[in-house]
This record gives sequence, C-alpha cells and structure tokens, in this order.
Amino acid sequence: SSDLALEQAVAGGNQDANVVESLYFAWIHQGEYAKARERFEAWSVANANSGAIHLAAARVNRIQGRFPEALNHLEKILNYADVGVAAQYEKAQILEETGKRADARVLYEKLIQNFTNGVLRTPSSLMFVAGAMRALEYFQDANDVLKLATQADAQNTEAFRSEEHTSELQSRGL
Repeated sequence: SSDLALEQAVAGGNQDANVVESLYFAWIHQGEYAKARERFEAWSVANANSGAIHLAAARVNRIQGRFPEALNHLEKILNYADVGVAAQYEKAQILEETGKRADARVLYEKLIQNFTNGVLRTPSSLMFVAGAMRALEYFQDANDVLKLATQADAQNTEAFRSEEHTSELQSRGL
C-alpha cells in the first residue's frame, strides 16, 4: 500500500516535509495513532534536526493529549524554514487547548502580522494564516486568505476542507 511505501521512504532517510506529512496523515486517517507516535518519536531521536519528523511527532502527541511532549518537539523547530510556520500554528493551538489563550493569541497575531507584512506567501503558509485568523474570529479574512491559498494551489485539499469549515461556521453565524 502507499503508506507502506511512505513508511519505507521515511525509514530510509527521506525527510521531505511532503513525504513525512503524507505518512502522518495516512496513519492518522487509519487510526494508527500508537504506531504513528512510536515511529515518529523514534525517528525524531534518530533524526534530531528533521523539522518534518518533529512536526509529525508533535502532531501525534497533540492528538493523544500529550501536550508537553508535543510542545517539546515544536520548540525545536519554530524557526525552521520548511516547517516553522506550521510549528508556530500548532503551538498556538496547543496553548489554546490548554487554557493559555493569551499566549496563543500572541502567536496567532504574529502569523497574521507576517502575512500582512508580506513575509508569508506560500500556499501552505496561507493555510496557517487562515487558521490563525479563524482562531481569532476573523472569519471573512480567513475565508479570503483561503481563497488565495486554493487559487495558488488548487490541489491543496486541506485548503478546501478548511474553507468548507470556515464557510460552515459563517453560515451558523459563528
């Protein structure tokens, strides 16, 4: 299966962010949380400088409610070129989920400011900017940024899913 090929690629040293993320989502969508955590934790030790591996490890720990472990992974990669924006967004979400709303707000606002200043422009970065806007209840702005992201990368199904979610929230008046 494709997830076996992805697992073999990552185990063999392929740490491309898209490959690692695809494997992460394949396991999560199949409910393989324990397997994902075990593998990404082991790979994060073996590949201490891999931002993609740390991001995947953080995400699976977050899903399982292991917030300190998730934050530990994220702190290491907040400034990485390939996954730093995603790590900042994930950290903000954890802070929000653990009751540190003011701290989360600071991170969300930083992402939005970096977009406003022209620093964040890639389709994947725009996804996180839109998420930050949504978290701060700037729903129309979030929707506008998602449109930019989907126009820039029409294959980005995550963008479409998020856009649908934002539209659904708006239709409910949330």
